[in-house]
Amino acid sequence: MTKERLAKAYESGWDSLTTLYDEFEFYLETYYEIVAGIEQSLHLSGSKPNIILEEKGTGGLWELAKELTDEFQELHKDTVWNGEFFDEIEKFLKKKL
Repeated sequence: MTKERLAKAYESGWDSLTTLYDEFEFYLETYYEIVAGIEQSLHLSGSKPNIILEEKGTGGLWELAKELTDEFQELHKDTVWNGEFFDEIEKFLKKKL
């Protein structure tokens, strides 16, 4: 979700704003699942979140959550979910964390 995307949706009218709302809702759902995955692996010595916390603190974890959310969103920008969202995000997190 970028400022440019927000501005374009605003200029295009209500239909674009409705689509934007749906995109934002999906972004929040994804972000929540990413943060939950980071939290679950935070205590594991040598895990990516554990290393980032030690090196960069909580600000580094925030950056990691945003980067992973953006990456997952980009990978699945055209995906129509039929119940496999949680399986896909779990696979993604296993690879990344």
